[in-house]
Amino acid sequence: MNDDDNAPETSDNGPDLASLYLKSVKARMDPDQFATLDQAVHELAHMLSDGHTGIFEAGGRENFTADVQRELLAVMAILTTGRMDHHVAELPGPDGSTGYAVVTADVANDPETARAPCQGLLPAQNGG
Repeated sequence: MNDDDNAPETSDNGPDLASLYLKSVKARMDPDQFATLDQAVHELAHMLSDGHTGIFEAGGRENFTADVQRELLAVMAILTTGRMDHHVAELPGPDGSTGYAVVTADVANDPETARAPCQGLLPAQNGG
């Protein structure tokens, strides 16, 4: 028996889980957006396997929509953790833009905890 019975799963099953997840995304996403996501996932997989950082060149800007960005984050979390029990949360950026964070279910279900990472990003209020 393993002493770490409560330890998180390893990322060994990440690629299989990501493949399963992508099949469900393909069924519900616009084909052009899915093509962009699929290309970005392949680029991500190469970056992870080669230990590189980089810039995604998948598709054009018009197809790299908020939906594609959220799904790419979900796949990235699956590939790196080997788990599917995360949530992609929408967070406000300091300039009013939208950002995203991958969080656990307990954080996603608690609005106060979910807003906490934003506190350091938001500009200071005058007189406050």
